[in-house]
Amino acid sequence: MKYQITKLDGRHSYSHHFDYMIEFSKVSFGTGVLSFDKSRRWFNEIYGWGQDIETRSEMATNQRSYPADYTPDDINKKWAYSAKYNCYRIYVASDQELNWFVLSHPITT
Repeated sequence: MKYQITKLDGRHSYSHHFDYMIEFSKVSFGTGVLSFDKSRRWFNEIYGWGQDIETRSEMATNQRSYPADYTPDDINKKWAYSAKYNCYRIYVASDQELNWFVLSHPITT
């Protein structure tokens, strides 16, 4: 599987919630989107359902506008994803989640 790992810092959006971003090829049809989809399914299976990064941010900042049965625990703190503008990205919270992903999906050349 081909992907690039970026350590997030203050220059990156969402760096206050996640430590790493895994990026896949931006080609809309091909191995990038397929690898992204496979990886997203893996994260769902291992860490539970995750939100799109923008939905997650909206949920975190506008808690008062959600129904009474919504709780902050509904936000997955381990990972989130984005597929906007053919930028296929998965955000992970820490070294633990990243290392488990890399062990399960080694980078190929």
